[in-house]
Amino acid sequence: MQLKLIAVLFIQWFALCLANEHSPKEAAPLAREIVRTVQVAELATKMGEGVHKGIDGFPFSTPEYVTDDCPSSGQPLLYLVTWGTHARNVRADAAASVSFRHPNFTRLPPDSRGPLDEARVSLIGHLKKIEDEDEVSNARVCFFKAHPDAEDFPHHSAFYRLEVRDVRWIGGFGDHHFNGWIPKDVYLRLAQNAQLMDSNKDKNLVKQWKKRFARDNLLG
Repeated sequence: MQLKLIAVLFIQWFALCLANEHSPKEAAPLAREIVRTVQVAELATKMGEGVHKGIDGFPFSTPEYVTDDCPSSGQPLLYLVTWGTHARNVRADAAASVSFRHPNFTRLPPDSRGPLDEARVSLIGHLKKIEDEDEVSNARVCFFKAHPDAEDFPHHSAFYRLEVRDVRWIGGFGDHHFNGWIPKDVYLRLAQNAQLMDSNKDKNLVKQWKKRFARDNLLG
């Protein structure tokens, strides 16, 4: 009986080793998959001088519509009200972060150990307004395809792109997942849908993840 139990535990441990990420290189395609799939994320900017009395320099964050660039670059697009707090902050200081959560974070699957064992990723960089007419046109098509209701927003808005400088990954609890920084070049070099993976291990990671998304009909 003990040998049988040990064998079962070993198989479960081995499956976890295959399915979970344990390094920045393994986490990078999973981070890109989240950014490609999730459509609402948390934008954080720094309160600009005079935007609101008494809180200059404090962090300010709100959930916002996001979409990956077209073609996929891992650098998300946002559509912000030009006189809103984020846009006013960015005019003073473009430093920003956008934080994404795996959909299972709020819709836990049966095998989850809780919300904090689900993955999330924060992209840190500079939020730049898109000015070039061709780029604006491309952003419009890309963003409104993901968020058609945004086309009817009643306020004057503009497109922004987060130019990623660094990536912070939290895969879940550290006994099964990698938690740490993913170098920008490792994150950005991946092609659309994480096709630049160069090992069977990497391919298995995303395959397992796609099953996890698809099980709850969460993967686009």
